[in-house]
Amino acid sequence: MLKEELHLVVARYNEDLSWVEDLGFKYTIYNKGEDISLPCIKRENFGREGETYLNHIVSNYDSIDSTTVFLQGHPFDHLTENQKDLKTFLHNIGNDLTFVGDSYVSNGDGYPHHGGLPVSETARLLGVQSEDNRYNFCPGAQFAVPASMIKNKPLSYWQFALDY
Repeated sequence: MLKEELHLVVARYNEDLSWVEDLGFKYTIYNKGEDISLPCIKRENFGREGETYLNHIVSNYDSIDSTTVFLQGHPFDHLTENQKDLKTFLHNIGNDLTFVGDSYVSNGDGYPHHGGLPVSETARLLGVQSEDNRYNFCPGAQFAVPASMIKNKPLSYWQFALDY
């Protein structure tokens, strides 16, 4: 993946972000924690990384980058062994949805890995139910998404998800 085609979106609370500039990619930091010296967009500490990611999509829908990589402020705890060199991994991302970290399958209630999550209910509200009640997910909520997948849904869909 060419550097200019990839945009990192980092959801930060109070993590050390010294790694961000070392990657050499365009980035946007949404800071919900203490002030930092890196350029960032200050946000109220409301919601988790999902709220931050959806806010980015809604705010940038018309100019979304070719590929957006959504990351937590300290992404390294969730990386697989072959992703530990994050810079190399990001350079080799293709044009499909790519999990940055392990991939798991859960049922509609989040079991066996994250029991109690209302996965089926959320999927139903967003119109993405699974026929077999199995859902792929990435702990840490870190992934790369091509613009075509985001634009496959209208802005109103993403706004609904954000408001949910």
